[in-house]
Amino acid sequence: MVDRKGFAPLCLALASCGLLGCGSEAQVLLLDRICNPDVPLATSQPNCTVAGDADLTTGVTGDTTAVRFGPSTGELYVRLGAIQAASQAVWSLDVLAASSRSEGSTLYRSLSWGTCGSDCPSDPDDVEAPLSDEFQWAAMVTDLAGSFSAPSTLDAFLVLRGADIDIIDLRTPGFDSYYY
Repeated sequence: MVDRKGFAPLCLALASCGLLGCGSEAQVLLLDRICNPDVPLATSQPNCTVAGDADLTTGVTGDTTAVRFGPSTGELYVRLGAIQAASQAVWSLDVLAASSRSEGSTLYRSLSWGTCGSDCPSDPDDVEAPLSDEFQWAAMVTDLAGSFSAPSTLDAFLVLRGADIDIIDLRTPGFDSYYY
């Protein structure tokens, strides 16, 4: 991913965010914390899986995690139980991503609470976000009803899909880092 346009400004932006407080420290590298295959799992099920033309790969540095969607459609499945903000009454999630096409790509989000039942909200409509060839934060969940501490089932997932897209981080705006 080092060959990406805007890589140097992105590194500076991530570093300044960590140092200047544009997000809590718990917000930095959320994708790495929940999708890194080297991080121990809370359950026997992986927090993140890929399908189609998608790969979990190294991120901005060799010790971070990223997702690369190839020219055909790829999918990233993230267990909602791994996203602590999803257990709050209301939550949001942004994705730091860029298209590898000069004309841009579209990132799509689906979300299913699975068999959580009446304790969880109903599944929301799908969302899409256009991406340019420069990294940007794309809002994929905005003030959505969460499970409000109802236990999340193993079949509750957030799905991101698209083609020719690099994802290097996630953040949950407004979520108090105390809960991490």
